[in-house]
This record gives sequence, C-alpha cells and structure tokens, in this order.
Amino acid sequence: MDVAKKWHMQSEFAAWRRLDAVGSFHSAPFVALLGMACVAGAQSPCSPCVDYQPGIIWGVTSINALSEASGIAASARNPGVLWTHNDGSRKRVYAVSTNGATLSNFNFDLDLSDLEDMAVGPGPITGMSYLYFGDIGGNSHAGDIREDVRIIRGPEPAVNLAWAGSPRSSDFTGVETFTLHYPDGSYDAETLLVDPITADVIVVTKENNSARAYRANLNAAANGSTLTMSFVQTVAFAKAAGGDISADGKQIALRRENAAMIWARCDNESLDTALARAGLGIPVIGPPEEDNGEAIAFLRDGTGYVTISEGDDQPIHFFRSTCLERPLIRISTNGPMVRIDFDAVAGRNYFLEARESVSTSVWTPTGQSLQSTTNGPQFFDTEKSSTRSFYRIVTH
Repeated sequence: MDVAKKWHMQSEFAAWRRLDAVGSFHSAPFVALLGMACVAGAQSPCSPCVDYQPGIIWGVTSINALSEASGIAASARNPGVLWTHNDGSRKRVYAVSTNGATLSNFNFDLDLSDLEDMAVGPGPITGMSYLYFGDIGGNSHAGDIREDVRIIRGPEPAVNLAWAGSPRSSDFTGVETFTLHYPDGSYDAETLLVDPITADVIVVTKENNSARAYRANLNAAANGSTLTMSFVQTVAFAKAAGGDISADGKQIALRRENAAMIWARCDNESLDTALARAGLGIPVIGPPEEDNGEAIAFLRDGTGYVTISEGDDQPIHFFRSTCLERPLIRISTNGPMVRIDFDAVAGRNYFLEARESVSTSVWTPTGQSLQSTTNGPQFFDTEKSSTRSFYRIVTH
C-alpha cells in the first residue's frame, strides 16, 4: 500500500475516533477529513517534504512577441499573476494569469545584452516586493562568457486579473541597475535567484558538469554601482538554465530543459550549507513538449511550481506539491450549527466539501471557501444536515 493512501486511511480513522466523543448529528456521524496527504522524506537534517506530482497544463500563453520565454516568477504583490520575459535583449516583461491570459506588459528604458532569468524578492524597503532581472548571459560576448553581469531591480507593479479582457501596457518605473563582478574569472550564466531571507542576489553559472553560485546584497548599494560578488558553493548540476527559491526560503530549485533538482533548506540554515548537500530530482516536462524549457518558479502559497518554455504559444505547466501541511481540526456545536476550526497558513485557499456516507467516494463542494491572509485559526460554520454526514477541508 502506498504511503499516501495509508496516511489517508489512518487520518480518517483518527478523525472518526476524535469526533465520536463529540457526538452524532441527525443520527449520522460528523467527520472532518483532510483532503491532501503529506508524504515526508528524509532529504536533509530537518526532513522537509520536497515531493511533487507530474506536471499538468494550467493554460497557454498567446503573446505574439513572447517567443523565447526564458524566466518566470510568481508575483508577491498580485495573487494569481505570473511574470515572464524573453531571452536576449528585448526590453519588456509580461504579466499573465496562471491560466495564461495576458494581463499587461511593462517596458524597460534600458539597453540590455542577454536577459536570462528573473526573480521576485525583498529589497531595500521593508514590506515591498521587487522584480529582479538578470542580464547575465554570455550570448553577446566573446566565448559566451563575461566577467561582469548586470542586475535590474524595480518595485513590483500592480496588476489586475480583470485586465485579461483588455491588456495594459506601460513603462516599468523605479528601475535601478547594478553591475556585479565575478571575483575569480568569466562565466556564462542563465540563473538568477533572490534569497527571501537575506535579500541576497545569487547568480548561478551554466557549465557542462556543475554550477557555481555567487552572491551579492544590493540593499545598501546605490543605483548604478558596481559590486564584487562572493563565491557561495559549487553545485553538482550541469547546464543550469533557470531556478528559483521558494517564498519561505526553504526550497532551492535549478533546472535545464530535461531535468531539475531541488535542495531543502532547514530553519536558520545558510544557503551555502543547503547547497552543499546533494540535490533531489523533481519533475519537469522536457522535450519535445518543452523544447527549450529554462524557466521555473515556485508559487507563493507553497502549493507547487510552474514552468514555461521558449517557443510560440507555450503552455504553463503546474507541478503540485504532495506535501501541503494538514491543518489541525477542532469541532464544536452551537444549536443547529457546527463550527470547524482549523489552523490556516497565510496565502493558502481552503474549501469545505461534503459527502453523504463512507461508501460514497464523491465529495461535493459546499460553496464555503476562504483565503487566509495570516497564519493562525480560521473556521467554517455549517448547518447540521442529514444529507451531509462527512466533511473535509481541502487546501491548495
């Protein structure tokens, strides 16, 4: 029996025993079940879960000018919005919804050499999210390598999902640029990371047998300044073409077109220490469906990650985490109502579903849902019902 199924059965039994002490309603037991299983693995000293399901298509982009999507990032300011851009010297970033609908584009007033990746992360102003772009590739340089790279940073613009019917276009404002110098040579690079814990910018080189990570912190740097990066770690991942760090800083991913790996990071652990361990493989689509897939981005709510490839009208693939934390559920009654309390995680969506009996496998949405904006207690209130004997909370 697989672990996920076994856990679900044990959870159902535990929920039944817990609720048996509460009582039965309308001659039928009332059971709250969690709809997501967690399969934990022992991949690092803190044993985080880094398992993901195979990719599914969430939507398809339809932007004529977006033919070489090289970077992707999930918006911190605008829920449901993804950012992406072309490889090379084109001066534009696109905002799309997770289903691929075009929302807006923002133009740079800059000369770019080889833009390869992007990230969302913190910056000099506390509480503000920033977009970071890495003009770090070597395609326009002799030998495809360079000793200096350039980082573009600006406050993340506001985007409205309602713009899908009439996409907007404007300039990317508040832009700053920084030159970063390698301390030990010249490299090609296609991966830009921003550490949400330290706000460090990390450039990861693209090499045949490994990757080298370098860091700099721009928070105290003046616009237009040059900084020398510090070497972080050599990583056993060849031809790194994109990557991301999760919003909580606990997962680091690198990918190339046909493979990806993830490194788990424990609480209070440096990026250096996390990357010194062996990474674990995670799924990507790869050729021929993603003919030159370079971009990968964790969703802000921890539910999984997305990828996109170069090419016209490319799909957005979503890889769901199997590791969503199960909320602690508490149940109480008040007259004709039943209250289901649970511990929520900020940024996640929760839905209450019901079914009639244990023998019925179909769960029906009750229409009750909420998006938690903070970590802590939340609840659903529902009427006692003879046709709704079993309930579960689904989070995604």
